[in-house]
Amino acid sequence: MPVQSKEEILRIFDEWGRHYAPSNFIQNEKNAALLADYVLKTYGIVSIIYLNEAANALTSQLDRVLEAKPETQEEIAADFQAKELKRIERERIENSKPFVHAEKIKEAQAAEAEAKRQATAQAQIDHLIHNFSVNAGPGRIDHAKSDLGRAALRGIKIHRNGKYDAVLTLRVLQQAHMSDDVPSIIRAAEKAKQGLVDAINAKPDRGPIR
Repeated sequence: MPVQSKEEILRIFDEWGRHYAPSNFIQNEKNAALLADYVLKTYGIVSIIYLNEAANALTSQLDRVLEAKPETQEEIAADFQAKELKRIERERIENSKPFVHAEKIKEAQAAEAEAKRQATAQAQIDHLIHNFSVNAGPGRIDHAKSDLGRAALRGIKIHRNGKYDAVLTLRVLQQAHMSDDVPSIIRAAEKAKQGLVDAINAKPDRGPIR
């Protein structure tokens, strides 16, 4: 009959591993088997003291956590240089923040001003189209032609950089709405649009229109 039960041996191994094993000792099956074989063959029973002695005796055979190799002077210098580069980049970013913030404020103000220009132009467009009419004689309005003319005017939309531009559209409509029939409205709009294209081509930084 065994002196120690399997449960007792496992308990002692667990306690030794948690409280007494060397700090770089790896608790794996290989190390456990080496210790158990040594202790049981040498002493016949397992104890904390015997496990300590076994760990010392088998030190060259046991798996241990490798200690970090001391850095060379070249490695220390390279590490210092890398940290300095990070510090310089961090300071560069920090120093650029006020400029970036000011630029963002400037951009936001420009966007707000442009939005107001677009809204004002759109309101004028709506007013212009709403009040468009074709005379049918003294004191009379040709409602059919007026409706067709308003529809033609609503279909005129100028885009710049892929976005609808109410300011440019208003400039075209101000020319087109002076005509009385749809063909004339379209011709006047095309002529006005061509004038805008020529002006934009003279200043390509403003972006193309269509």
